[in-house]
Parts: sequence; C-alpha cells; structure tokens
Amino acid sequence: MASAVILCAGCGKRAVHRPADPSPPALTVTVFNDGFHSGVIVPYAGMPITLDRQRPEAANPLPYVEIGFGEAKWVQNLDRSFLHLLRLGIWPSHGMLMMVNHDERRRTDPKSRRTRYWDIQLTEGGKRAFYAEIAGWLDQRQLYMRSADDPLFLYASTRDYTVFRNCHDFTIEVLAAARFPVARGCVNTSGSLDRNIAVGIKRLREEGLESVGP
Repeated sequence: MASAVILCAGCGKRAVHRPADPSPPALTVTVFNDGFHSGVIVPYAGMPITLDRQRPEAANPLPYVEIGFGEAKWVQNLDRSFLHLLRLGIWPSHGMLMMVNHDERRRTDPKSRRTRYWDIQLTEGGKRAFYAEIAGWLDQRQLYMRSADDPLFLYASTRDYTVFRNCHDFTIEVLAAARFPVARGCVNTSGSLDRNIAVGIKRLREEGLESVGP
C-alpha cells in the first residue's frame, strides 16, 4: 500500500546473475500489482512452515499463499481514515505481513480484476534466498490469531512501514534477494514496480535465462 506519487531515481539496475551451471526452475513466484498494493503468490507446498505457522490450523487449507507487506492499522482495518493516510506520509508506523490463502495462483477478489501478474522462475538457490528475505521481514515473536476458517493471516513485521518502505519495496526486495534484476528507488510506486518487472523480464529473455538465483 503506497500513497506516494513521487518517484526518485535511486540505485542502478541490479545485474543479471548467470550461474556457472544454469539450474532448472525450483519455484514459480507470481508477482501481482493491483495499482495500490503489490506482493507475491507462491505454492504453499515447499514453503518454510515458519513463514505461515497458522495456516496448518485452517479447516480447508488452500494450495497458494499471497504474501504482502502493509501498515498494521490499515491492514487490520483499524484506521483507514484520510488523516491516517496523511500521517503515513510523514511518520513511520508499525509494519505487518499479510498471508492470504488462495485456491489458485491468481487473486479471486472481484475488486482485483485489473490486477497485473508476472510469473518469475527461481532456481533452488533463488528459492532459498527468496524465502530467507521474507523471513527477515517477519517478526516470529508476534502473530495475530484469527479463526481457522479465515483465509487471512497477519504477522507483525520487523520493519516499520514508511513511504520509503512500502508494499512495493517489499516486493522489490524479495525479488532482488533471488537475483531478479530490479532497482530500488527512493520512493517506489505501483508504476515504478510495473516498469521494474517489465525491464527485468526483458533482460532475462535477452540473456536466455529461464530462471534466476544466486
């Protein structure tokens, strides 16, 4: 969730990492961006259980998990006022990771019909680095229990939410950890994320790489 409309050019593009012995894809990460919020969707199978400790308690576990980062009060629908939105542009606030169960690799919310998706293949090394980065954002000392039949699980984050560290930053950082070629700007927006993903995929195709990873 990012309300900022300023995009500052920051770091340069990360170089595409070409392993000495190209590895076959080990994980398909689906990146989504609905114009306001972005994140990733992955199969639950093979995901470290420490990343989603509540899910096994679900009455009907679903095969895919959406993972995203947001501001704690906004995510929990405790304060979505315009005043709170303005405050987020000035002061840091508690961050929170959201994990939403899905029965397919796409979001099923009717409001998300305009959501854009990209499938990115990771090597085994890329998969490990990807999940390790997510674990670094997760405060495993805290979790917010919800009923077992609720597909949304919330976890406190080790990172504060700010304009300079929003949901798009989370998406960029977990991809960058897996060596997908993305760049981090001062303030990342929905539009800059779209351009980042498109350029990164183009570079992989030009390099003839099927999957990426350390």
